[in-house]
Amino acid sequence: MWRALTDDNLRREMRAKGLKRAATFSWQRTARETLAVYQKVAQG
Repeated sequence: MWRALTDDNLRREMRAKGLKRAATFSWQRTARETLAVYQKVAQG
């Protein structure tokens, strides 16, 4: 934690990686996968 607070290069790298990872998520995909789980459970 201390390093992330004090190392500007590390902080920029972690931020960029976090934004790249966050871009892989979407509400549409979440809804589609949640519906698939509900359907599987309903089928037994």
